[in-house]
Amino acid sequence: MMRSAMSMFVLCVAVYPVAARAPEITGKALIEWLHRPQPKIVLEDRIWRCAGQACSGPADNGNAAKLRLCRSLATRAGRILMFETSTGALDAESLARCNRGL
Repeated sequence: MMRSAMSMFVLCVAVYPVAARAPEITGKALIEWLHRPQPKIVLEDRIWRCAGQACSGPADNGNAAKLRLCRSLATRAGRILMFETSTGALDAESLARCNRGL
């Protein structure tokens, strides 16, 4: 009985880290830079890497989270021409809200 309980414990510990991890969502954006392009930008404690007009980095799921991240990127970099994650792109209305005030 003790051996069986120990085997179950080891199995649970070995499987837990894999089961607990959610798939990483990646964001992508095309930017019309207001200033000189930067190779990296910190958004909400996450590093986004940029090359030319294209930037990418970790993102969150959901339209509200995408819009918040888009807005954060717009205020640091410039007008966002396209913003998408692995769960879909912001529509034209959301992009207009993202770029409002620039």
